[in-house]
Amino acid sequence: MTACVNKKSKRVAAVVTASLVGALSIGAPAVALATGSGDIDMLVAGDLEDIAAGKITAYTNQDDKAADSTEFKVGTEAQYIKPTEVTTKTGQVIDVQKAESEGRVKVCYYKVTATSQSNPGDKDSDGNWLQYIADRSTITSAGTYYVGVGDQNAKAANELCLLKFTIVNKSLEGATVVGKTVDDTELVYNGSDYSFGNGDLHIALNGSLVESSNISRVDVYKSGATTTKKAHDAGKYVARVYGANTYAGSVVEIPFEIKQLDLSEAKIVLDQPTVGLKTVNLPTALSKVNDSAAVNDKLDFSFVSSNVGSAPQNGVKGTFTYKVSVKNEKDTNIVNSANVEVVRYDKDATFKYDGKVIAAGGTEDLTEGSYDSTKVFDPAKVTVTDGKASIDFDIAYAKKQSDGTYVGVSDASKPGEYEATVTAKSSDCTYGGSVTIKFKVNATKIAVKDIFVTYDGKVTGDQLDVVYNGSDFLSQLKVSATDENGKEVPAGELVLEAKEGTKAVDKVVDAGTYSVTVKAKDGSMYVVGTGSDSFKIVVSPIKLTKAVLHGTVGDYKDGKLISEFLPYTGSVLTPSWTFEDKDGAVEVPESAWKVSYGKEVKKKGEYTATFSRTVGTKNYDFTGLTKKFTVAEAKSFADVQNTDWFVGAVFQAKENGYVNGVKGTKLFNPTANITRADAVCILYNMAGGKKVEDMTKAEKLAWTSKVTFTDVNVEEYYGVAMGWADSLDIANGSNGKFRPTETITREEFAALLSNYAKATGDYEAVDADEVLGSATDYTAWAKDVVAWAKANGIMGNNGAAINGTGVITRAEVAAMAVNYQPEAL
Repeated sequence: MTACVNKKSKRVAAVVTASLVGALSIGAPAVALATGSGDIDMLVAGDLEDIAAGKITAYTNQDDKAADSTEFKVGTEAQYIKPTEVTTKTGQVIDVQKAESEGRVKVCYYKVTATSQSNPGDKDSDGNWLQYIADRSTITSAGTYYVGVGDQNAKAANELCLLKFTIVNKSLEGATVVGKTVDDTELVYNGSDYSFGNGDLHIALNGSLVESSNISRVDVYKSGATTTKKAHDAGKYVARVYGANTYAGSVVEIPFEIKQLDLSEAKIVLDQPTVGLKTVNLPTALSKVNDSAAVNDKLDFSFVSSNVGSAPQNGVKGTFTYKVSVKNEKDTNIVNSANVEVVRYDKDATFKYDGKVIAAGGTEDLTEGSYDSTKVFDPAKVTVTDGKASIDFDIAYAKKQSDGTYVGVSDASKPGEYEATVTAKSSDCTYGGSVTIKFKVNATKIAVKDIFVTYDGKVTGDQLDVVYNGSDFLSQLKVSATDENGKEVPAGELVLEAKEGTKAVDKVVDAGTYSVTVKAKDGSMYVVGTGSDSFKIVVSPIKLTKAVLHGTVGDYKDGKLISEFLPYTGSVLTPSWTFEDKDGAVEVPESAWKVSYGKEVKKKGEYTATFSRTVGTKNYDFTGLTKKFTVAEAKSFADVQNTDWFVGAVFQAKENGYVNGVKGTKLFNPTANITRADAVCILYNMAGGKKVEDMTKAEKLAWTSKVTFTDVNVEEYYGVAMGWADSLDIANGSNGKFRPTETITREEFAALLSNYAKATGDYEAVDADEVLGSATDYTAWAKDVVAWAKANGIMGNNGAAINGTGVITRAEVAAMAVNYQPEAL
């Protein structure tokens, strides 16, 4: 849903405000700009006897916010429906809060129960027992509830107007299958069964593991299968998870995958060290693959080569290569193979880190002792020598997991605990060995006080207050920060997570209260310090301050508008409305509001329109918005009926002094064509020109002398108007002629109006291609003026055809004139 807040110029705003019946679409009845739901409700109920048979027609949630539905999710706070409006059986409308404060109605809450109640009337329409709830703040648990509105004398639930709402348990929708931790998202074949409940597999939701007490059962299926199966082999599976306790009733199917074991990437451990003195025997078998021995019987372990002979030899120095491969080539659980190099050497090399000797085969813990716990491992500080000369070495990294095991990684720059295994051997295997160095990478801290969130260039503080405008406010926030070292945090390292209540959202658009938390992105080198790292965004609905009635005509006295009214037709009228806030016009969806008139809008007289939002609408506030209007006769000429689409246009044009009737009659002849000279006379009248009969001979001559067209007789009634229009370049002809007595087309009259606008300094060119789109019902020379007229609401609006080449009627001229200039100058 999008709100378009339009800022109109004074003249354009006047055009809209005084828009006429049919005037917005030349040659066709007007299309309503906005209409209500069609409901006609009484404003206030005077008799409450029929409330029980009525209906709750408007409500909010417990916080007086618009309720999107009557279903809530279990939470820690009370949740319920608050009725704000009841429409009785006879159609009367009650303001519940007002009536309750005046002691005229009561509001009661009930919960559906299987237990019989003492009051036989405490039942719903289905015969279910209803337990009265004295304190609505206790409405927190899952169940079916009712709120009832009734007369103060009502004694039971069946004497109330009831509305059902429910509180349902939390949903497992969006949950995922993970391993032992929430970050363990990649499951790899290990020769054993993966199962829930024993620590192998868990359910994760919203970044946390779901407690086992909230899951009653998990059934596992191979994808596409209908019978349960253990998650053992590599492949795709589906876990059907049944919730319990606060997730009771929630059943979800979660796809997950066990990937093939890729030996080329696996962590392989042999039954003997891969690096050791020559006194250490060579390996003869596998010990573990990825910390599991369950897959060993499916693998071959074989000697490949050595630099000291064709067979493995214990007790000699050298390099020995072994191969690990799958026994059965048809085994799809395991792919690829791995070569493992085993080194035996004569003497231990000398290992140092930052100048400190580490015994071969030993471990140095940089997180303890004299080492600074914030200091990370620096490979440049590692040296390996034979006592004199340096020896080449390799470094392999492993990261500590939540279960205490280490998994090999290629990147040791992210926060966490690591082991660096340094392995070395001289080229002739005289010296060698390995050591392990433990270290910690601490995240760089960002103090909450050093985080700044800005909106529109201003810091948000603890709460950002904005008004709904259809845009996403979350995406408009900018985050900046400095870390504990005083350095600027790179863009993108901090992210914003928003929630509306307990529901995570990725946009903040609709009216409501949102909590926004600043967090470091996944895998970031940064961590946000302790303290309040969240703030609120409160999106308020647009407060509508004015309702604008369309299709009205004006009643003028001495050139001043004294009243507006809808033309009486004898039929039921459906008034057309648009709205404004303090800044101007606001486009409000038809589905967002309804209007009550108190009675059928048909007879002549005064009416009051009262506006309110529809159920589920939260972005627009109609509180206190009313508008009085009148239905009256708008007859201007004997041949113009109130049911004619142009009645308002002709009425207004006559009141403004733009047009006159057929001389000597009470007729206007609205469907007749008009001459080019008469069209100029109308523009002269629009400009407030002095009546010819009131002019002196000299005044007439001053104007008629300005006529340059050879075919214009200045002695005719239109001579003065032609002189005026000619002198201001409003009237243009061709070859020195104007053809005053010929009829004028719609596009030609648009051209006259555009010239008039230029003369008054009110013309602004438009993008003709954008305005006209695919329309082609005009001639090429008139493209720009037709586009200008359409863009300014003068012709071709609400989907009506432009029909530029069509000969214009007197009624259409009146409408176009009033559309451009609704009020007399």
